[in-house]
Amino acid sequence: MAACLKFFQVAPGWAGFHDLDYELINKNHGVVTIKRCPALENFEKHYGEERIELVCHQLEADYMNDYTHFFNAKMKATPVLLPPRQTPRDIACRWEFKLGQ
Repeated sequence: MAACLKFFQVAPGWAGFHDLDYELINKNHGVVTIKRCPALENFEKHYGEERIELVCHQLEADYMNDYTHFFNAKMKATPVLLPPRQTPRDIACRWEFKLGQ
């Protein structure tokens, strides 16, 4: 789990693009909070909920699980909170990562 969270801290497409918080709860459980996402801000401004649904709800769920499987095939990413947001000051999204049996 620590290696997976470290990936999000240093991966250029993540660390250089998003404002992220990481919480390593234990060796089998971690949480990533995306506080600011320029892509989401662009979708909110120009494209609306249809694009948010496609990218944030469908594509990102697949991508997150693809990332986790590089570290352990038994790891699963689950969205805890996804857009749309109530206000632009709300977090963009939150993902929970768990290593299953």
